[in-house]
This record gives sequence, C-alpha cells and structure tokens, in this order.
Amino acid sequence: MLRTLKLLLYILTWTLTVSAQQPHIRSLEMDAGLSSNYVMSIAEDKHGFIWLATEEGLDKFDGLAFRTFYKNSRQKNGLTGNELNCVMDDPREPVMWIGTQREGLNAYNYDTGTFINFRHDKNDPNSIIANDITSVKTARDGNIWVTTYWEGFDLLDKATAHFTHYNTTNVKGLPSNQLWTMLDGGNATVYLGHTHHGMTIVDTERRRAQNFRHDPNNPP
Repeated sequence: MLRTLKLLLYILTWTLTVSAQQPHIRSLEMDAGLSSNYVMSIAEDKHGFIWLATEEGLDKFDGLAFRTFYKNSRQKNGLTGNELNCVMDDPREPVMWIGTQREGLNAYNYDTGTFINFRHDKNDPNSIIANDITSVKTARDGNIWVTTYWEGFDLLDKATAHFTHYNTTNVKGLPSNQLWTMLDGGNATVYLGHTHHGMTIVDTERRRAQNFRHDPNNPP
C-alpha cells in the first residue's frame, strides 16, 4: 500500500512538473541564414547535424548557424542543382543522399567533403533512369532506392554504381511512372506512393504490381 502511494505521488509530481514547462520554439528562416523558406526534406547525419533540402540550396545546421551548399559551375563534382526535393542519411556510410528536382542524384560524403553525382545518360543503360528525383530511400540490403517524377523507380547498386530500372514497361500492373515516395518492405516487396494513382505494392523479383486507389463507393 505504501509503495503504491509513493508511486502515485511520484507520477502526480512528474505530471505537474512537465505540464508547467512551456515549450521553447525557435523559428529559423532566411534572416537566420537558411537559404530558402521552402524546406522540402530534413535529415540528421551520424554526427548529429541537421541537413535541409530547400528550393534554393542545401543547408547544414549545427544548432547555431547554417552552412549552405549551392551549385557551382566552376566546381567539377559539386552539387548539381539548387532546387532540391529530398535528403537522406546513408544507414551505413557518412553519406548524405540528395535528390534534385531536375539535375539528378548527389551523394555527399560529409567526412571527406566530396560529392559523387549521378545523372541520366541516354547512352548508358546503367545510368539513373531520370534526373527528376522525388525521394531517396534505403533498401534492406543497404543499397539505395530512388523514385522519379516521370520514369518510375530505380535501385542503385552502390558497389557498381549501376541502376536497375522499374517502370510500366517492365512491371506488370504498375499504373503510372509518376511517383512521390516509396518504402522497402523486405522480401523483395516495395510500397510506392504515386502522384495521381494511389498506392502500389510491387514484387520486385516477379515484377508484378497491385494498385490501390480511393473508391468513394467502397468504404473498406
């Protein structure tokens, strides 16, 4: 009985203390050093820094200030574009993956400070399928999935830098190549979010798809 009473008093004291604390909110906009107020995606790297993909550059936030990365035509292997859609920290390496809206995929090693660029090459069937990247996700085997706005999705083999393409030409039942996002569900299954065609589940081994769309006449 005494233990129960002590526990109840502790919970009550903790609840009152938490409820009395006021949340502290900081608004970080362009006047604080952010390159654009249109933030499309956020990721945290392995050192605790925050990376932001914006409509006008890539930002790194250390808790106090921003460092901005822009496309530089004089830099051979820098950021390929300033209009970005997504960022994702690689689960195994010190690499930030950056998807641009029109200029392909970038991999930035934040330990060495070097970029690797991936852009579509019509003469190379192993190159990325398109340059309009909408999301970058981790595959279960450590490789990288990439969705595009017009041409379906790719799997990047990091060891060979080769992309395997999945789209309406080689996946039976895939309703559209226009994608916003995806998730690796394991067992050769991925979940796709379309721009206009709902959600699709794809068996990447059999290359077969099952599509789900809203039907107002079918509540389930």
